[in-house]
Amino acid sequence: MATFKFCSQCSNLLYPREDKENKRLLYACRNCIYQEETINFCVYRNDVQNAASEKISIIKDLAADPTLARKEKKCSQCGYNIAVFFEAQTRRSDTKMSLYYACANIHCGYRWTDLDQPPMENAEDQYENEENLEYQVDDYEMHGQEPDVEVYQETTYPSMGITEPEEQDMALPKQEYHDSDDW
Repeated sequence: MATFKFCSQCSNLLYPREDKENKRLLYACRNCIYQEETINFCVYRNDVQNAASEKISIIKDLAADPTLARKEKKCSQCGYNIAVFFEAQTRRSDTKMSLYYACANIHCGYRWTDLDQPPMENAEDQYENEENLEYQVDDYEMHGQEPDVEVYQETTYPSMGITEPEEQDMALPKQEYHDSDDW
């Protein structure tokens, strides 16, 4: 770990300096001419440590973030039915991205991935509903009918006699109309 070094001549702080000719690191005093070569080449070290309370507030802030997407997903800790989700990379840069869920209950703050939780109890029911929908669509196609599906159509407006403006020659001066009362 890098520590402060002090001048043995005047007791002022020594600062790192490069000796470009000999390509070495020195610590030099700015008040006197004293300098010393170093064996420890670490000039500065920044150890970042997150306190547990900071991590908890980050998770709780996720639940209150209006920009995050939300999904109906049941929290296994508090039973709340809405969760926010985001994608993040775990540990190192060479690992794949993972989808994380955070309980939208700001008092809970539980965070999980799909791999953490067991499959939903009603997953089979959901699969059956999707299968039934596919059969219904197939039945409509077989009988030549259209399913009752709302189709988005862009709204069109009647023209009301409005035509495109004619092209004007920009080299000509514009005609200005003034009311005689304005003068």
